Amino acid sequence: MKRIFPMLILTLISTAASAEMVKIPWKGDYAHNYDAVYTPDNKHRSGLSKNLLNGAPDEGGKVQKDGVLSAEIIKPKGSTGQVPFIILMHGCTGLSKAVAIWAKEKAKVFLDNGIGVVILDSFKPRNVERTCGEANYHWGWRRAEDAYSALDYLIENKLAVPSEVYVMGRSNGGTAVMMISHSHYSSNHRNTFAAVFGSRRVVLV
Repeated sequence: MKRIFPMLILTLISTAASAEMVKIPWKGDYAHNYDAVYTPDNKHRSGLSKNLLNGAPDEGGKVQKDGVLSAEIIKPKGSTGQVPFIILMHGCTGLSKAVAIWAKEKAKVFLDNGIGVVILDSFKPRNVERTCGEANYHWGWRRAEDAYSALDYLIENKLAVPSEVYVMGRSNGGTAVMMISHSHYSSNHRNTFAAVFGSRRVVLV
């Protein structure tokens, strides 16, 4: 499936908001993560990784500790200062055409209600096309750190109200947000989400 870049999403909703493409430093060096790289017999544990690229087949077997994520940050039209934010996480197909439509629809609702939006791309920086198939907890854990990296970026750059940042995911993105709600996992991060949304469920954290 041909992928669509976030810039198209920007053109779909820029008339109603202020949008910017950014690079978000990825963070994964936490006590709950491991140095071990991907192998077929440790794929679930290696999801809890300290590496941006951790050797999974989907990323061509490459290993890279540090790097950046791609994201589009959209603020409500006319907003100044810090605002509430929600991070949108795509599914196993990445930012495909269908996901772009989903992101556009969700973003409009939030922006119309004064909530900023981050459309986060976990796959393009890793040269991943898709991770579809059986339930993929490896990528669920990997992408949970993507969401936390975006959370830190919003707070450190004084874009978001620190106590009002949310995350919503579809498909594999929904798996990632369920991982975020795990108390042991969330307790090791400096910043926390107000709530996570995935598969029509809400989990307070």
